[in-house]
Amino acid sequence: MRVFPTNGPALSYGPGLDAPLRLPALMEHESVATFPSFVDEYLAGTGLGLHLFGDELMSRRPFVWELIKRTEGVEMAGEIWARASLRMANVHILLVRTVSRLAVDEIWQTAFLKSHTGSALSLCARSKGFPRLNRVAQSNLQMMNAFLGNVEEAVDELGKMEVGEDGDSYRIAIKRAVLLAQAGKTDLAKEALQRVPASFDDMRARRLRARLEGSA
Repeated sequence: MRVFPTNGPALSYGPGLDAPLRLPALMEHESVATFPSFVDEYLAGTGLGLHLFGDELMSRRPFVWELIKRTEGVEMAGEIWARASLRMANVHILLVRTVSRLAVDEIWQTAFLKSHTGSALSLCARSKGFPRLNRVAQSNLQMMNAFLGNVEEAVDELGKMEVGEDGDSYRIAIKRAVLLAQAGKTDLAKEALQRVPASFDDMRARRLRARLEGSA
């Protein structure tokens, strides 16, 4: 595990240098000012949001996994690094989702899931000092809990996190509705979506409402 210093000179790079070339220099110089933003912005650019809904596609860019393997063990303070770590955790959670659905050797599957759930938990723990990020992280972990088969527990825990009239609460309500719909509980899924006002323009909420109405 590498521990970065708390301060240091920032490095500047021209726009022509791509991510695989920038990462080694950033890590070598331990540039606190640049490194967290680089990781966070790169992962965000691949489509990895902070909230995880379970319908996301894994990026096919080879550098995504290389980036995570080389940086997830770095310990740094700060909200930007916590945000980057949350995006990395989401990759592990998506791997858990995928492998939990496969008919593969049980011993291999168990070891794989244990490894990646552990990584997701460790990465999400970096959000604890930041209340907003921590709530998002905990909701993502409940999605992972559902992928592992504990849907009812995940739905209950997500419901406890809908504590306000804000974007994060609405997104958590959408996650709860997604899980309920997947479990065949259409009426409860519709009820969950009622927490999301029409003024909150969200593509997943619109699609899910249409699908639920179509199944009525």
